[in-house]
Amino acid sequence: MTQSVRRSLFFFLFCAVIACDQTVDKGDDKLTEGRQQIEVIYKNSIQTVYFDNLETKYPIDKETPVVFVDDIVLGSGLVTKTDGIWLNFVGEDDFTPIGVCPEQYAPTPGDFADQGYIERGTTRLIWDEALQFERCMSVKDVVTIEIADDPGDLPIDPNSKPDIDPPKPSDEGVPFEHVAVHFQEESISVASNGLPTAVIKGKTVLLVSTILEAAGIESPYDKYTLDFEGSDGYRPSEKGTCEDYLPAPGSIADQAGINLETSELLWHETLYIEKCAFVKLVAHIYVESE
Repeated sequence: MTQSVRRSLFFFLFCAVIACDQTVDKGDDKLTEGRQQIEVIYKNSIQTVYFDNLETKYPIDKETPVVFVDDIVLGSGLVTKTDGIWLNFVGEDDFTPIGVCPEQYAPTPGDFADQGYIERGTTRLIWDEALQFERCMSVKDVVTIEIADDPGDLPIDPNSKPDIDPPKPSDEGVPFEHVAVHFQEESISVASNGLPTAVIKGKTVLLVSTILEAAGIESPYDKYTLDFEGSDGYRPSEKGTCEDYLPAPGSIADQAGINLETSELLWHETLYIEKCAFVKLVAHIYVESE
């Protein structure tokens, strides 16, 4: 065996042991590093959507984990569909495509939301190549997605943005301060401050019936159904595992309440309710006619 052959054989064995030239999928790092949330603004409400609560997909390549724009928008709980709405994307440097990109693309029709991706870790906005959008539509470091029913309402004036700090998930919960009540295509923000309280399971709560009254919804509530969603996007009725309890009949609005210390949805002791219906960090109440 010649010396050159020995040297080549040694190098081959050495690489086999230490995995020379091994390809490393850096995409997985983006699942935990960098920015992992985006704020969504609609009318007088603002919600932080956390990527961990959405499905991560790889439509571009195996190293680019993304969440879809429509998943973010719907995950905010501020709207129930993307068609018929308009979107604006705001970068960390305040850049927005409006006024820079063609008017037919910015503001962006909600119909395109399922063809837009936000890269995890960088929050870079990427569009499906089939759309052939101009480069100006690929916003870097997106921090906010603004929603409006009319394109003329975008971009949102920074001075008119709701001054609300959305609750962030934690094991201990956060104090309950406000909730968005969705009723007849309206979103009504109800603040807990100054409203009468009650006690459920030894905890001070704001009864759902009290919240509905503050939202201007007239009783009796037995003609409605009630559904609840957390600020983390958890809505039991959409999971298909809690359909025996949610949506709940409006007749029990005075037997359910939101814990003022933790923002958790609590049910009266006399009701047999499975754990799936104990929504943490309640941010939305949906009221619909039966």
